[in-house]
Formats: sequence, structure tokens, C-alpha cells
Amino acid sequence: MDLAGTFIREVITLAGYVMVFAAVYKIVQIATDLGEIKDLLRRGQTLASVTQGTDGLADEEAYAAKLLKSVRSGQESA
Repeated sequence: MDLAGTFIREVITLAGYVMVFAAVYKIVQIATDLGEIKDLLRRGQTLASVTQGTDGLADEEAYAAKLLKSVRSGQESA
């Protein structure tokens, strides 16, 4: 029984480490997205230009524009 208890403790510890790593990774993704939104706002992008489409924008800028649009629409519905 002692061996099984040790094994279960190790599995739980490993699962805990994986959850902490996933949380830190997600926080870094959120920080990156917020940085992209700030860059769009600094460049003078308005909500009107974002809703007209993403023509001429790079893939990263298009992603940030869509993210900004979804955040704004979420704020309006709240």
C-alpha cells in the first residue's frame, strides 16, 4: 500500500505542475493579446476601421483587430 500511495502522490504532484505551467502559459498569451490591442490603439485604429474589414493588415494585426472587436462587443452587451 505504501508504494501505491507514493505513486498516487507523484501523479497528483505532476498534474499540479502541469496545471501551473498551463496557467502561466495562458497568462503570457493574454498579455501578448493585450499588447497587440494596445499597439492597434496607439496606431489610431478606430472601431469603425476594424469593423470595415482587415484588408491590408498583416495576419497578426488582423487577429488583434478581431480580438479588439470581440472585446468591444462584449463590453457593449454587458
